Amino acid sequence: MGRQRERIEQPQSCARLCQASAYVRVAKIVHGKELLERTFQEEVEQQQSLDLHDRRESDERFGELQLIGGEALGMSTEINLNELYGKPDDLKKQFEVESGCHVVKKHEMKKNGDRNCQYVMVFENKDAPINELAANCVPSAICKENVVGMTQGKIASYGVVLQILQRNLGTLVYIGEGKPDDCYKRMNEVNKGDLSKIFKMHTIEFLGMHFTEKKMEIDGMTKLAAEESLADCADKESGEKNAYLYIHKNLLWDNDKEDVSIQKYTDRKEEKLMAKAAKELFADAEKKLGKPPGKERHLSEVVV
Repeated sequence: MGRQRERIEQPQSCARLCQASAYVRVAKIVHGKELLERTFQEEVEQQQSLDLHDRRESDERFGELQLIGGEALGMSTEINLNELYGKPDDLKKQFEVESGCHVVKKHEMKKNGDRNCQYVMVFENKDAPINELAANCVPSAICKENVVGMTQGKIASYGVVLQILQRNLGTLVYIGEGKPDDCYKRMNEVNKGDLSKIFKMHTIEFLGMHFTEKKMEIDGMTKLAAEESLADCADKESGEKNAYLYIHKNLLWDNDKEDVSIQKYTDRKEEKLMAKAAKELFADAEKKLGKPPGKERHLSEVVV
C-alpha cells in the first residue's frame, strides 16, 4: 500500500498475566498455642514483615489485615481458593456463625490467643491483580484511518470500534495520548491488574480539614477532555509519534468475587437477552391487547 507499517502491540490476555492462585485475599492458619507468648498484633506484624532475617515463614503477599477468626469447616482453604468471598464484615459474620472461637476485635489485638483455638488470619493479597479495567494502546497511524467506515479517523470513535472488536469492553472511562512506549507500558500495567500505577492519592483541604482522594493519573499520558477526543488522530506537530490509550470497564470482572469470571459475564449477557426478549414480547402483546371502548384489559388476558 506504500504506507509504513506501525508496530501494534496487543494487550496481553488475562490468561497469560493473571496468576491462577492470586486471589484478592490470602488466609493463614495460626494455632492458639503459638499465641500464648505472642499477641495477635505481634503475630500479624511478623506475618507481614518483609525482613528475611526477622520473619518466620512470612509471606510477602500479606497486605492489610482484614480479620482474625476461628478456623471451621475449611474456611481458610475456601478463602485461598476464592470460594468464600465478600466484604470483610460479611466474612466476619460467617466466621461467627461457623466457628466456636470468636472473631478477634480491634481492642483484643494486644491479647494472647486461646490454646484451644485455631485462628485464621485473613490478609489483603498484595499480589492479586485487579482486572476491573481493560486497556488498549492504539498508534495514531492506525487510529487516523476510517476503520470499518465508521470512525472517520476521530480519536473518540476508535473507542467504540474497540468495544465492537472486544466484547468484554464496557464503558469507556479514559482516553489519553502520549509517546507509544509509554502508552504500551501503561496498557500492560492496566491489563496485568496493577492499578496502583494509574491511580494516585491526593490530599484535599476543605474548611481546615484534610481528605484523601483517589484520581486516575497516568504517568507519561495526557488525559483528553471530551471536546479534545473529538479531534482527528494525529502525530505531534513536531513530527513525534503519538499513541492513544483507551481504558474501558472490563465486563469479565466480577465485583462480588473481585476476580475475572467468564461465567458471570455469560450470565449477565443472558440476562440482558432475556430482558430484551421479554420487552419485545410485552410490546407485541400490547399491540394484540388493544383497548375496546369502556373496558380496560390486562396483559394476562391476552393469549400470545
